Amino acid sequence: MKKKPSAATVKKLTKKSASRKSAKKSSRKSTRSSHPAAHPTSKSSVGRSTTKKPKKSTKKTAKKSAVKSVRKKSSAPPKRSQEPIEKAFRYCPSCQTPNDNPGEIPFRCHECGFAFFFGPVAAVGGLIVNEDQELLLVRRARDPGKGQWGLPGGFVDRGESIEEALRREVTEETQLKVTELSLLTTGPNNYTYAGVTADVIDLFFVCKVHANAKIQLEPSELTEFKWCVPTKRELNNMAFPSNRIAVEQWLQERKKTSK
Repeated sequence: MKKKPSAATVKKLTKKSASRKSAKKSSRKSTRSSHPAAHPTSKSSVGRSTTKKPKKSTKKTAKKSAVKSVRKKSSAPPKRSQEPIEKAFRYCPSCQTPNDNPGEIPFRCHECGFAFFFGPVAAVGGLIVNEDQELLLVRRARDPGKGQWGLPGGFVDRGESIEEALRREVTEETQLKVTELSLLTTGPNNYTYAGVTADVIDLFFVCKVHANAKIQLEPSELTEFKWCVPTKRELNNMAFPSNRIAVEQWLQERKKTSK
């Protein structure tokens, strides 16, 4: 028959088992903490994952957007400089076929046969003279030639005669009505608008208006006017070479008649 253990022995055995259990628990905790997936919901790991990861993704997004913007800028076509109108015909106006030889005159489409000859546009200019044999010069309010001197006038509209166009333009720009006109000279000119230059044929007329007629300028076209006998000061600041040629010819004619 076995003897019962004494109280002291039972106490020792209890202490040993308790220490063994605590040792096992501590070893389990250490193994869990050593593995990164052992505490996915811990505060420290959540804080790191929510702060570091967005920063990396934000940087990547910023880099990508910057690269895209650079690519867009580099791939964007350069702004067109001034070019003759024939070079602007990159496609056929009739069938939209690409033009293989932009700049050729005339333009001929090999696909549909459409042709365009780029003939000059007609424009008129009035050399308005008062009773003192002074010439009316007007300062342009817009390009081409903004801020420079010119003559009242403009383009001939469809269905107009040259004389009708001159009278209309003078009235629109100055509110003056032409009573007499005579052709002085004609000459070629270039007119550049929105980067495209078209050929123009200018026709200049010496004009008379009612005496003491009040001038009222169209502000979108002109900013100033003056009656004068033009000198080099005005001639060197003319908006168009053709205007200057016409004024110089008028000065020569005036000189002849004054002798």
